[in-house]
Amino acid sequence: DKIWFKAYLVDATEHRTDTLSNFIYVDIVDRKGKTVLAKKIKRDSCGFANNFEIPHVFPAGDYTLRAYTGWMTNFDPAFFFQRNIRIGNSLSGRVDAAVTYTDPKNGTPQAIVRFTGPDSEPYPDVNVRFEVFDRNGKRISGAQQKTTVTGAVFVDLPPDSIRQGGYVSTAIDQGELFFKKEFFFPEDSVRVAVKFMPEGGDLVPGVPQIVAFRAERSDARTAEVEGVVTTKGGDTVARFASEHDGMGSFLIIPRTGERYVATVAARTGDTLRIELPEVDDDGYALAAVQTPDEVRYRVNRDPDKEFEPMTVVAHVRGKCIGIQNLNPMNPTGRWKTDSIPEGILHLVLIDSSLRTRSERILFVAHPHDRERWEAASDKPRYEPRQKVVIRIRLTAADSTPLGADCSVSVTDRKTVATDSLGEDIRANLLMTSDIRGYVRNPGYYFRDESPATRHHRDLLMRTRGWRRFDFAKIADTAAFRPERFCEHGQFIAGHVTGMMGKDAPLARVTAVALNRENVFGTAVADERGNFLIDGLDFRDTTLFMVTAKTRRGKPVQAVAIEESYPRPAFLRKNPFEPETEKNAMNRYLENTKKGLLDLNGEKVYELPGAVVRAVDPRKPKANSYGTLYDTTALA
Repeated sequence: DKIWFKAYLVDATEHRTDTLSNFIYVDIVDRKGKTVLAKKIKRDSCGFANNFEIPHVFPAGDYTLRAYTGWMTNFDPAFFFQRNIRIGNSLSGRVDAAVTYTDPKNGTPQAIVRFTGPDSEPYPDVNVRFEVFDRNGKRISGAQQKTTVTGAVFVDLPPDSIRQGGYVSTAIDQGELFFKKEFFFPEDSVRVAVKFMPEGGDLVPGVPQIVAFRAERSDARTAEVEGVVTTKGGDTVARFASEHDGMGSFLIIPRTGERYVATVAARTGDTLRIELPEVDDDGYALAAVQTPDEVRYRVNRDPDKEFEPMTVVAHVRGKCIGIQNLNPMNPTGRWKTDSIPEGILHLVLIDSSLRTRSERILFVAHPHDRERWEAASDKPRYEPRQKVVIRIRLTAADSTPLGADCSVSVTDRKTVATDSLGEDIRANLLMTSDIRGYVRNPGYYFRDESPATRHHRDLLMRTRGWRRFDFAKIADTAAFRPERFCEHGQFIAGHVTGMMGKDAPLARVTAVALNRENVFGTAVADERGNFLIDGLDFRDTTLFMVTAKTRRGKPVQAVAIEESYPRPAFLRKNPFEPETEKNAMNRYLENTKKGLLDLNGEKVYELPGAVVRAVDPRKPKANSYGTLYDTTALA
């Protein structure tokens, strides 16, 4: 099968089509963090449209697709595009395997792996090899067993501290039967962590302040919690409960010198005692609210303290929206939302020394300014195999026709379920690409503009303590020196060493592709022997022969080629679905198998292999003199 895709490369600030980088890198990474498929794709008339060919022996399981440019490797890999995908195999129905785990309280923990056939009948007396690995891929143990009458093998597991993040690899290779599958260990106990984030960053005394919180499980899922906030003396000052995806908020009036403790009860049975941040007597807290017409802010401080000269800076994706000097007598301000682009608005309070004192982010939505899509078929009903014509129309909010660079997927709605709450292009560009970490169901926040959706979206913004753009770095006047540059064309770079082991200045370098495309390039090294041959146009995985001579035409000792863009370290952003949530893929595979069995009214059977034991009567007979043909039988 093939994974078809199209990449859209846009400027991170204006979301306009980027024309500087003409190459992107796309990787498919397995659950162990190993890159199993990789491509470098050149922009053509269709943009970055391409595909991955998935071999029929490719192991089914969870993978992550990530994409980036060479220029993006100068920055945090956390902002590379990532999407978790599940690859199934609808044709490997001969063997399947499922795993269960024994209770570690009853002795040595074990994984029980059962192997079954197409009709769920067990596979007994089959040799199975298995190996246990830790989270770093180090082999812990391994053995070989024959399956029991129920098709099971029993794998002893290491202690919990070693097992977490690890996996067991199983394999059957017996005659015509070949099967391989890996099972990643679940956590024995799911732990809950809760983070409390005062609006603006610090608790300031003497003024009402909203404190938001986010509860997450150790498996990266959200957790529903409730609890109370008390003083050190035991006085209750607030009660709270999560409202949406483990997030919630409460109101508190901090007091100077007081410490606050939250007692949290989770549905998992965990009870936590967490200290809130200390009250900062010299702190500032930037509070903001949003209405359909404007964004209003207020800077709070201890009423007994005077305001220092302060400035509020607002930007969206690094583009400055406005700068306002703070009035100490009335520390408030506002911006009209129609002057703010759609996306995450970052408000920053800075002092006269350009030090950040408080921050707040909000999401500004313009649902009424978005484009409109219309799709209509040329007929209300079609016969089998009849040509279908779909007309798609794109207009602006004022019905003005728009041009666009689009990609279209056609799927069977009975087989492929759409995820209206998942991440789409809009959610990625406007939200998830601008904040770090996992956002569960980002499409939910764009579904409508009801009061509940707006409130939940604001909770998401309040509980994201990390912003893509660090204002301290923006204010830093030091020159930015990128290690990688935009790949407008392909190149070969390296260094030439002379016969005496020293640099070969002004050496003449030639690169010739060892294929039929006649690609070659030349360059002259600089005074340190470094060279760059650019303007090359060649396919991925092309072998070049690079030669060099000194400026006087003499041989050189060595030519060292630099690695153009080494694969950056991989850090998975989004958790994989638990086994219990993979029903959609299972239904898809079942429907696909059914589709194979009934093709235009004809029965189609998958034959994994067939052995014919018969003699063709027309087969030529042979003797020591050669081959004898029976012309009568052949006729």
